[in-house]
Amino acid sequence: MWRSLRGRLLLFLLPPLALIMIASTIAQYYLSVRPADRVFDVSLSDSAFAISKELRVEGDRVRFALSEDTARLLRSDSSDEVYYAVRGPTGELIAGDNGLASSSARLTTDQPRFYDGAFNQQKVRVAAISTNCGGSRCQVEVAETLNKRNALINDILLGTLVPQLVLGGLAGALIWFGIGRALSPLDRLSRVIDQRSSRDLGPIEPSATPEETKSLVNALNSLFEKLKESGLAQQRFIATAAHQLRTPLAALKAETELALFEAGSIDAREKLEHINQSATRASRLATQLLALARAEPDAHRVDPIATVDLTFLVEEHIDEWVRMAGPKNIDLGFELHPAVMSGKAVLLRELMRNLVHNALEYSPENGKVTVRCGIDTNDCFFEVEDNGVGIPREYRKQIFDRFFRCPGTSGTGSGLGLAIAKEVTLAHDARITLNDAPGGTGTLVRVTFPSAEERQ
Repeated sequence: MWRSLRGRLLLFLLPPLALIMIASTIAQYYLSVRPADRVFDVSLSDSAFAISKELRVEGDRVRFALSEDTARLLRSDSSDEVYYAVRGPTGELIAGDNGLASSSARLTTDQPRFYDGAFNQQKVRVAAISTNCGGSRCQVEVAETLNKRNALINDILLGTLVPQLVLGGLAGALIWFGIGRALSPLDRLSRVIDQRSSRDLGPIEPSATPEETKSLVNALNSLFEKLKESGLAQQRFIATAAHQLRTPLAALKAETELALFEAGSIDAREKLEHINQSATRASRLATQLLALARAEPDAHRVDPIATVDLTFLVEEHIDEWVRMAGPKNIDLGFELHPAVMSGKAVLLRELMRNLVHNALEYSPENGKVTVRCGIDTNDCFFEVEDNGVGIPREYRKQIFDRFFRCPGTSGTGSGLGLAIAKEVTLAHDARITLNDAPGGTGTLVRVTFPSAEERQ
């Protein structure tokens, strides 16, 4: 916990708060106890002064004239024992309790003196005064046990400690809550970053973040920019390489086709056929690499978003797909309904071309492929159904990985068609699903495009 920012703030704030609360409790305790002690001391000194008024000087003799009723009244206390002693000029006991310890120094002024002592194995508080008795000074001492004082001290301690504990708990809770509120912008920033997809490398707006996090946000924006530049450099390399490969491969394919037409021996024709198939596959791979580079994040940002009709895009490629289906005598059908949406026509064409090409490539001789588009519950869709061997369920997650082909798959594919389709769906916030065809064999690939309201 202490490695977190919240824990470090609590570590810096709670111990000083605890020390302040302790110091406040001690100060409040002593500031309350001292005045109470003074009140009790004043009461003791008043009793001592009252006793001193009962001293009488008769010649050379000092007499104490306190009546028994007055003495009982003086000693009456519901909580404490009260003792007194009256001493003459030479320190002899004139009246009171014998054994009450007198102060070590004789008083010479009328100001009372207070000290702690013990009597009858009890702690007592003593008030001693000096008073005139003839030409000399007599001393009067009044002692009281500490029951009332201790009870008051306990009450003061309880009355001081409990509010401080409550205030300390409230302060700690407020600090915890306040730290949580202060750190909430960081939590929001974390959620914003966590919710981003790997395709979203746009900058974070620094003005929407606290001042203390702007340096972090600027560093993240700088990192995003570097990642974007790196991705664009990779895409440029792939696109350039694909462009450079397409021209010589196209020439090689044309030359091999011409050589096949002119070749005389069967052996030469077989070799040229292999070369032609390899050239065809390499040409297809270069085309798909170029399409993949275009479908990558950020590469398609320059492509305009426009209103497109999926039906119109399909109709553009019907002739091309019919020619592809001819050599295998595939029954290619279309079920087209208007499906108008906002998207990037260039990428949508690549999506359609790759899905239909896959279906035609992996369908058997005399197979059947159906292309559909339309609107289903306000969402546009495009789907391709075939009656081929299908895609095993254990490979349906991996099938969208680049260059992945199901084990034992024949054909000239390179494993990029569905990867390109996946990238295009991500660019349109769409979802692509693979299911078994309704006929029991083959695959149904469906791409569902969310409505404009859902994308907002």
